Amino acid sequence: MRSTVALCAGGFFAVCMLAALGLPPSTSSLPYKERDGTQQGPQWQNYSNQELAAASDPHLFRGQPVCQLCHKGSSPALLSEQRVLCAQCHDFEHGNHPVGVVQALPVADPLPLGTGRMVLCHTCHDSHDVHSRRAGLRMEFTPLCKSCHQSH
Repeated sequence: MRSTVALCAGGFFAVCMLAALGLPPSTSSLPYKERDGTQQGPQWQNYSNQELAAASDPHLFRGQPVCQLCHKGSSPALLSEQRVLCAQCHDFEHGNHPVGVVQALPVADPLPLGTGRMVLCHTCHDSHDVHSRRAGLRMEFTPLCKSCHQSH
């Protein structure tokens, strides 16, 4: 997958992502809903492959994320496990916080954990708003770390 993404630089990223995943463009258009069911954030927008050819950042295209690259149809269900989706574009190298580990201590709201209190990418990063704060962090770096690590 990484080689496919690397070949997709220069505006063809989103089209290549869909092709690499074997997905056609989605055909529905529904509003984005938060986990609590409230409608917030970006509206679901579907793009043709031709439109997606202009997308160089799947997190921000025409002012919002490209939903169909990660979500099934117009539902909140993901196309794949969240860590797998993120790893298609992002490298998990030394220095990154581990994902797929169980968080034993309580965490501050609004940090979402996966099933079984699993720390996932979206625990610290908001994939629907990666441009408000550095690296899409849900809050400023030090307070975010101290949400789980008191000695940080």
